[in-house]
Amino acid sequence: MESEFSTLIEKLRQALRSGEIIEEAVVNAAIEYLEKALSTKLSQSEKHKCQTQLAHFFGIRAIYEKRGSGIGEEVHVKWENVKSAFECRIRSGQVINLDHKDAISFLEDASTLFEEQIKLALTEHIYTELTAEYISLSKEGEELHSMKYFNTKAESISQSTNLEEWFIINIQESILKQIEDFQEENSCWTLHSIVHLAIHINKYNPARASSYIPLPKSIQDKKACLNVQTRGGVSQCCCRYSEANNRYMGNEYDPTKDDVYLMYYDINNLYGWAMMQSLPYGDFQWDDTPDYLTLPEDSEHVYILEVDLEYPEEIHDSHKDLPLCPEHACPPGSRQRKLLTTLHDKRNYVIHYRGLQQAVRLGVRVTKVHRALKFKQSPWLKMYIDLNTEKRKNAKNDFRKQQFKLINNAIFGKTMENVRKRVDVKLVPKWEGRYGAEALISKPNFHCQAIFNENLVAIQLSRMTITIDKPVYVGLSVLDISKTLVYRFHYDYMRDRFGSNCKVLYTDTDTLVYEIRKPDIYEVIKSDIHEFDTYDYPADNPFQMPRPQENSKKLGLMKDESNSKIMLRFVGLRSKMYSVDIQNGSSIKKIKGVKSSVVKKTITFDNYVECLRENIMISREQHNIRSRLHVLRSEKERKIALSPHDDKRYLVPGTVDTLPWGHKDIASEPPAKKPKYN
Repeated sequence: MESEFSTLIEKLRQALRSGEIIEEAVVNAAIEYLEKALSTKLSQSEKHKCQTQLAHFFGIRAIYEKRGSGIGEEVHVKWENVKSAFECRIRSGQVINLDHKDAISFLEDASTLFEEQIKLALTEHIYTELTAEYISLSKEGEELHSMKYFNTKAESISQSTNLEEWFIINIQESILKQIEDFQEENSCWTLHSIVHLAIHINKYNPARASSYIPLPKSIQDKKACLNVQTRGGVSQCCCRYSEANNRYMGNEYDPTKDDVYLMYYDINNLYGWAMMQSLPYGDFQWDDTPDYLTLPEDSEHVYILEVDLEYPEEIHDSHKDLPLCPEHACPPGSRQRKLLTTLHDKRNYVIHYRGLQQAVRLGVRVTKVHRALKFKQSPWLKMYIDLNTEKRKNAKNDFRKQQFKLINNAIFGKTMENVRKRVDVKLVPKWEGRYGAEALISKPNFHCQAIFNENLVAIQLSRMTITIDKPVYVGLSVLDISKTLVYRFHYDYMRDRFGSNCKVLYTDTDTLVYEIRKPDIYEVIKSDIHEFDTYDYPADNPFQMPRPQENSKKLGLMKDESNSKIMLRFVGLRSKMYSVDIQNGSSIKKIKGVKSSVVKKTITFDNYVECLRENIMISREQHNIRSRLHVLRSEKERKIALSPHDDKRYLVPGTVDTLPWGHKDIASEPPAKKPKYN
C-alpha cells in the first residue's frame, strides 16, 4: 500500500512539473493520507519527506482555490495548519508558496502570515524550516531534483516582542545566509522553487507569566550595580565522635549510662522554601535612615544592609555549635578562603534584613550601618515552586522526584550566575594574520592555550567587558532567608526544648546531625509533629510515630534521614568527610572527591575511627576517565581518602570537641596566610 502510494506521489509531482491537469479529489485524498501518516511516530528523515510532499499538495489545492473562489491575485502565499506527531508541539503550520520564484520575496510575504499566526501563540518557543527544490544536471544531461532544508534555532517570543523585527533577524537573515552559503559550496545546484516555510510552535513553560520581573534600571546601568559576594550553604564538623545509648538499641543499650540519641535531620527542599518567601523585584533606592528591626516578613518595602556586627562574649558558649552570620575568610594558618562560621566581629557585612533581625534577636549587636538598599518585595516565585512541589509529591519514581527538585534549583542557580567566569575561546588554524594565534596570544586578555596539532590551537581569552546583568539580589536573599530557617530550628526549637542537652555534631547546608541526651526524642517529635515530615516512616515503626500525609514533602519541614533506623555511632573528620553507623549493619559514608564505588568497597566505618584516633591519613587508588584535548584516557591515581586535619574550626586538644574561630576560650590563633589567587 505504501509503495503504491509513493509511486502515486511521484506521478503527481511529475504531472505538476509538466503542467498536466490533476483531479482535485486525488489531491485531497493524498493530503488526507499524508496527514494521517504525519500523526504517527516518524523518524526525522521520514518527517521531512512527508512534510515536503504535503506542502506540494497544499500548493496544488491552493491553486484550485485561487482559480475558483476568490483568493486575490495579489496573494502569493497561504497558511496551512499541519498535524504533528510530537507531544511537545502545540501546533505546526506551513506558509505555502503559490508563485514566488526567489527566497527573498517569499520570506517578505511570509512575514505577514507569520505575524498573524504567532500572535495567537505568544510566550512560546518557535523555530522554522524552509524547504526548497534544487536542480542540477547529471553527466548524462538529465535533470536531478533534490529537496534542501534550511533550519533556524528555537527562539522564544513574548508579548513584548516586535514580530516584524524578530522575523527578519531570526528567520529571514538566517535562512538567506544559509541559502547563500549552500549555493557557494555547492555551485552545481540551482534553485528551482521555494516549496514552503514550516513554522513549529513548541511548549515553553517558564516560571509562570506572573513571575516576570524586569531588571531595575540601577542594575541595567553598567556603572551602578549591586555586586556582593554571596555565601552558600554552611558545611562543618562540630563534634568529631559520638555514640548513642538508648532503649531502642536492644541488647546494646546500657541502662547505667545516660540516654543518648543520634538524629540525622534534613530540611525538605530548603531553597524551594526560601524561594516561596517574599523576594526583591523593584523600586531599588538607597535609604539613609533604615528602620529594619521592626519590619514584618510581609512588609512591602524592606532592606539589604551593609553593617558592622559585634559578637558578645557572653553568648559564645550558647552559639559555639552554629554561629550566626558566616563569612568567607582564610582559616588561621591557611591561605585558602573558605566559608566559616566564626565568633569574630564582622566588618562591612552585607545581609538581608530577615537575617539581621534574627541575629539581633539572638544577641548579636549592630555597631554601625554603612548603607541600606531599600526595595519592594513580593512572593512572585511562590506559584511556580508550589506547582513543582505538587508534581514532586505525586511523582511515582525517584527520577521524577529529583527532576522537580532540580527544576526549582535551576531557577535559583540562574540568579547566582557569576558572569565573571565567562570566557571567549577561539579555534585558530593559523599563526599569522589579524585573527591568527600570534595576534590573539599577544592580547592583554590572553589566558591560556591548548594545542591540538600544528594546524589547530584553541586560545582562551578573558572578557574585556563584563555586564553584571543577573539578579544577584534575588540569590542573596534566597541564601540569607534559607539560613534563617536552619537557625530557627536550632535556636528556637532544639535549644529551646533541650538546652545544653543537645549538641550539633555536623551540618551541611540543609542537614543537621544532633547528639541529644536524656529525653526520648521520638516522643518529642510526636508531640511536635507539625515540625516534622514523618510520612516515609514504616507504618509499623517501633515508636508508634504518626505519619500525616499533609506533611509529606512539605517545604521547610524537618525529615529524619534515617527513617526510623537507629543511629549507633557518628564520626566526622571534617566538612564532607563523615560516617554514620546504623543498626542492622548498614552505614552512611561520605568522602568528597573519592568515587562512591571506591568508598563503598574499600572504606569502612572503622577506617574513619582509626583515622581520628591514630591521627593518620588513609589513601586509596581509583580509576578515572579524563579528557585532555578531547582525547579520553583512563588514569589510575592514589588519592588521600581520609584525613584527620580540619582547619574550619579549632580542634580542642585531647578531646573530640571543636570550637569556632573567635571563641573566647581559644588562647591564640595563628595568623591567616595571604590567599592565593589564580
